[in-house]
Amino acid sequence: MEEYTKIEDYLLLNNDNNIEKRRSTPFSGILLLAGGIILIPLGLHAAMSDIIQMTILTAGSIAALAGLFIVIFNVTSKSSHFIYKPTGAKMKRYRRYINADNRQTCRDSIASGHWEAFENIAAENSTGTLLHIYMSVDERFALVQLEEYVPHEFHPITPVTAVTAEGCKSLSKFLKR
Repeated sequence: MEEYTKIEDYLLLNNDNNIEKRRSTPFSGILLLAGGIILIPLGLHAAMSDIIQMTILTAGSIAALAGLFIVIFNVTSKSSHFIYKPTGAKMKRYRRYINADNRQTCRDSIASGHWEAFENIAAENSTGTLLHIYMSVDERFALVQLEEYVPHEFHPITPVTAVTAEGCKSLSKFLKR
């Protein structure tokens, strides 16, 4: 059995110069925090009924607290994501279990680059074969690898394979079923 690099290690080693790892930014948390901070004085000083005033104060307080937690989490954690550099699109991770009857078809499709075959491959809730995909959210690029369960973890049985925009259409149909 050949030894293949796992898809996560492949991405971390930056074997594909089209993929870049970026740290998550606290931008959304900052916006939520600012929105909450703006709502609090508005609720305190606006002339309106007590119910509306309390609703605005509560919403502002919750938004400010949630924003603060998001900012703290993003600043202190090492959360990150992968970006497809040519389009700047975020890479989304998918994991689909493949029916044992379709394992060889899946393996052959990855080896040959005939991605249309994925439209006929059945996904299951849990099996010993796992298809691991990182696809850009704009569906212009993907990385694919098939893994097989060998106690007590999944091991790659195919190399990491790049998929272009045409193949991504077929993979996207497979993922959306």
